Amino acid sequence: MTSNRSSLPTRNEIIVLCGSKEDTNPFKYEVYGAPPLFIKFGFDLMGEAETHKYLYEQSVRNPNAPRLPTVYDSFEIGHIGFRRGFIVMEDTEAPTVEYWLKKKPDMAELLYDKVAEAVRWVLNCPLPPEPRFGPVGCGPARHAAFPDCTAPLEFDSTDALQRYFNVALSRFPKQWAITETVDFSNEEICFYHGNIEPSNFHYDPETQKVTIINPQDVGMGPKSFASYQFHMDYHTDREFHRAIATRIDYPRTKSIDGMDRAFSYLVMCSDETLGLDKSGHRRPKPSSDSKRIAAASRPRDRIVYIGQIAENYYSILHQFEATVNRIWFIKMLRVRGALRLREIVSARDSARVYQLVAPPSGRRLRMMGSPDNHSSLPTRKAIVDACAPPKDTNVLKYEVDGGQPLFIKFGSNLEGGAETQKYLYEQSLLNANAPRVPAVYDTFEADNGYYREAYIVMEYIEAPTVEEWLNKEPDMAELLCDEVAEAVRWILNCPLPAEPRFGPVGRGPAQHRVFADHVAPLEFDSVDAVQRYFNAALNRFTPRGATPIPPVDFSNEEVCFYHCDIRPANFHFDPETQEVTIVDLQSIGMGPKSFASYPFHVEHHVDYQFHRAIATRIDYPPTENIDGMGRASIYLIMCGNRTLGLDKSGHRRPKPLDKSKMRVAAK
Repeated sequence: MTSNRSSLPTRNEIIVLCGSKEDTNPFKYEVYGAPPLFIKFGFDLMGEAETHKYLYEQSVRNPNAPRLPTVYDSFEIGHIGFRRGFIVMEDTEAPTVEYWLKKKPDMAELLYDKVAEAVRWVLNCPLPPEPRFGPVGCGPARHAAFPDCTAPLEFDSTDALQRYFNVALSRFPKQWAITETVDFSNEEICFYHGNIEPSNFHYDPETQKVTIINPQDVGMGPKSFASYQFHMDYHTDREFHRAIATRIDYPRTKSIDGMDRAFSYLVMCSDETLGLDKSGHRRPKPSSDSKRIAAASRPRDRIVYIGQIAENYYSILHQFEATVNRIWFIKMLRVRGALRLREIVSARDSARVYQLVAPPSGRRLRMMGSPDNHSSLPTRKAIVDACAPPKDTNVLKYEVDGGQPLFIKFGSNLEGGAETQKYLYEQSLLNANAPRVPAVYDTFEADNGYYREAYIVMEYIEAPTVEEWLNKEPDMAELLCDEVAEAVRWILNCPLPAEPRFGPVGRGPAQHRVFADHVAPLEFDSVDAVQRYFNAALNRFTPRGATPIPPVDFSNEEVCFYHCDIRPANFHFDPETQEVTIVDLQSIGMGPKSFASYPFHVEHHVDYQFHRAIATRIDYPPTENIDGMGRASIYLIMCGNRTLGLDKSGHRRPKPLDKSKMRVAAK
């Protein structure tokens, strides 16, 4: 595939050149006296390069095949675990299909037909002699069925892949009654295309040829992986994707529902491998001597239970726990099936007293444990040990002897979500009509023996999630959507703190779907900085000769709260109290009104039907900026340096001095 290397830059020249192009990936490279080149660099590119070469070879043998750019060179540098890849290929001069759809909308039907034929060719392309799951040659598979669109392992067989998805399905709570399974045993292996967007296809009106670019999401797998793309609504340009799917009319397989349900579990896991190896079998767990030593040195506890029945529907349990140097006295009240605790007396470390208080008239009873009082909670070390890797999820239910269970969440970028949850909890106490927010008892960072993580210890919610209710009682759908819409509306209209900032309350980067990987690359210090960031992306995205995209302007927009992860799994519902509880608040933050509007008008949600139902009820007005934000988002996904070379104020960072050039100049 390497042709006329004398006309190409050397590999060292490419490496140096890409080092100066961190904020533009990929980019066009002009060659004096020869056609320009197109250079792409980043991680996990060798699989894409081999797939690209293979499809190119197949296309030149078939006159009816779409066109693929020639790959002149591909290589990697670095060490294992941090290898950077480079692909040098032919530059495609023809405009993208996205460009044609905007410039000449009357060409839409022709373009849809042409792209559908190109995608159909990919799906029916002959397989290599030894097909594998994922790209040709090497590397993990890229597909929307995995978190971050990348498989966590290089699975060595279809059986391994099947075991992986079924393990994820088996981890759901038993009361959910999950019936979906994944079975690839009778499915043929074929190519799939996992990123059918108009920007990934070029069209030349003179030759009537379509060129396929960016084949990193093309790979091989069971037929369900090809089917999944056409029957699950998660695409940015939904109208374009539906038009292609309608023309191809790819059959729906039985396993895609199980794959989609497994995905909803996988996105919550801190260890997306689920503790499995590439064959789909469980890896042996490392021994934990520290836990055995701690258990051996623990004083022997003596626990006495005394039960007593109170009047009405109250059931009071007095529990005494006596240890060597402390005594706890706990009263617990069961109100409509859910335990609530309220601390009313705080003695010295030798004694803790809790008593239950009936809720005031018209107001539900809440857990009011003091976040600063840790004597009633497990120690921070116990929490870190309970959450220590290897874990297949980043949340867990922590059972407390004689007390209400706790809910613990751990991982990175959690500090801002914890502060936001505390703030919304306090606001909910001031409003009798507000939804419920779990109380946060402790937040901290600690070294778990592998790396540094953040931990949030909070109230455990007994009520089932809205997702469980929708599966169990479909007739409740209208009621559930009404209640969730009211909860989301309360968030959007919630009063701001005294000094609002962009992103979560307190600190940390904003988490929003408009950013690559749903996390802002910088902690922007102002709305103007965010505006400059998006406009920098738009300036680099506009193709040569295309109509400039209108800039993003937040100057006249009010700042408010947004919620960009409106899924039924993020809300709990108690049918007796008619109370909605909001959980997983890390995707809630503050920003210009466009950030609240964006999730309601840009289609990217796994549960499209539920999200549409909520959006219809809220009827949040679209802003003029969401189209520009969506276009900038597409560019940001392709960038190697997603800061775009800017600082937190949205200004360009000064480039570091090139010492080698300084030495040459000195000579």
